[in-house]
Amino acid sequence: MEATMITLFVIIFAAIVTWRTLRQSSNQCRHESAKLPRSHAVVVGAGFAGLLAARVLSDHFKKVTIIERDGAGDTAATADSLSQARRGVPQGKFPHLIIARGLAIIDDLFPGVRQELIDNGAAVTNFLRDNRASMFGFKIPRPTSTPDTMNYVFATRPFFERHVLARVLNIPNVTIVQGTASELLYRPEDNCVYGVTYRNKSGVDDQQLLADFVVDCSGRKSILDKSLKVIGKEPEVYRVDPCAGYTSAGFRPTAEQLRDIDCKCMVNMDDNPPPGQPHWSFFEVDGGLWLLSLAGYGPNNQPPSDVNKILACLGGSFTDELKTVITTWKQETPWIPYHGNQTVWRRYGFA
Repeated sequence: MEATMITLFVIIFAAIVTWRTLRQSSNQCRHESAKLPRSHAVVVGAGFAGLLAARVLSDHFKKVTIIERDGAGDTAATADSLSQARRGVPQGKFPHLIIARGLAIIDDLFPGVRQELIDNGAAVTNFLRDNRASMFGFKIPRPTSTPDTMNYVFATRPFFERHVLARVLNIPNVTIVQGTASELLYRPEDNCVYGVTYRNKSGVDDQQLLADFVVDCSGRKSILDKSLKVIGKEPEVYRVDPCAGYTSAGFRPTAEQLRDIDCKCMVNMDDNPPPGQPHWSFFEVDGGLWLLSLAGYGPNNQPPSDVNKILACLGGSFTDELKTVITTWKQETPWIPYHGNQTVWRRYGFA
């Protein structure tokens, strides 16, 4: 869950940077970039970062085109939002939340979307009052009265994306093209990127999409490094591999089981657990679904995906309650493992 919160912070940060860049470029007295044409902008990637960037750009360009390998996606409501997880989002079936400030920014860009998420089934959880948590050996007290600023909106990643995508598709000057971006179009005589080359849905034909402004939000599969290498500029690359692994599954309680658990969120992050004992989080998301995610760090400490091995490795606070959930609640999705959380930072410090 920590990695997911960091990822969503970076996504919000990318949207803010795009907005600030455009705001600065609008001041013709102070910025030479104000002379740039404002006809067409291209965004590579239709994840959260790409969708928010497209929303910001739509106020400044006559036309905005998003290139997305998975296409426009499905905006139809469904009881099983996890089934809408895209191939391009490998952690799409794992727990997500958007920090309060991030959701406030999204709600500013798409007025009313926060309430829309809630009305359509997202869970509202007060992170103090509704949370049973054991952090580093201490059980966090649950106050009876807490401010609304501690209210978080919990949902699956596809549920969040579906609502934001529907809003973006309703912007008249924004379109989504299904294809895979392959490289940036670069003009060396004036040191200018003027578009993107991409392959269409069939994966055969290379097509050029000309643009006055390009934002690369394609994540780990970014085309930026390849394009910069062609012109002799490569960023410094820093890699951090925590060797983290996750295993998650979805559960649906009866009304009686929901009363028995007496919370909307459970977290166990005991300090220095024994080898093989995972950290875990368990919380309500959308449509009455609850997601349980186990996490481990290190090559010999990856959480299992076999239910018997999972029950055997659990320990620490709330163990009995969690075992009851796993053995008696209706399991809606299979156990899904995920590995490969290497963090890559690229420093683009050249002129």
